[in-house]
Amino acid sequence: MSNHNDHAEIINEDAIWVDDSFSIIKNPLEGLIESSPHRTCTNCYNELSRTSLIKTTPIKTEDKKQIKPKDLCPVCGQSSSAKDHGSLDDCLQKTQTEYQNKTNKNNRMLVYNISQKEIEARQQKLEEQDDDNEFECPICFELFEENEKVGRLECLCMYHYDCIKAWFKKKKEKLNSKPNETYQFSRNWCPVHDALA
Repeated sequence: MSNHNDHAEIINEDAIWVDDSFSIIKNPLEGLIESSPHRTCTNCYNELSRTSLIKTTPIKTEDKKQIKPKDLCPVCGQSSSAKDHGSLDDCLQKTQTEYQNKTNKNNRMLVYNISQKEIEARQQKLEEQDDDNEFECPICFELFEENEKVGRLECLCMYHYDCIKAWFKKKKEKLNSKPNETYQFSRNWCPVHDALA
């Protein structure tokens, strides 16, 4: 690692730093095996861990090998059969409440290929809410298609991966062009929430 302050390098298989305030994590269903740090020295990894720059949501210490991927909650990555987990709706509500009340957000994004089943479920949810909209990317307004790479932010908003990456880049360039102004980074790394702020 040539520059210890360069956050654009891959730190480990679970976290990729896009810039100083945003990281990407893999789908929790894919990452059941613990991984050690990659492409960084031990001192840098320890320093990043110490300063809480690397944070992931661990799966509870139930025997991970006995948990089937279909039994994991798609929101938090915990075993959905655990006594203290509750329903999927409870988990979604808890996640939204925790995100809104969090003062120091880690700004993570779950990146995965969306399935046709998830597209249909989300479209059905819109129809149940009497929403005439289609399940589409809020940036480009194109419908999500099966096996497309998507990014879901901690606020649970979902985008095409390329769309949200381009938006992050544009937002960063805009912020860097006005160095004398102060910005609040804690909440506004989501285009929808940025527009509402």
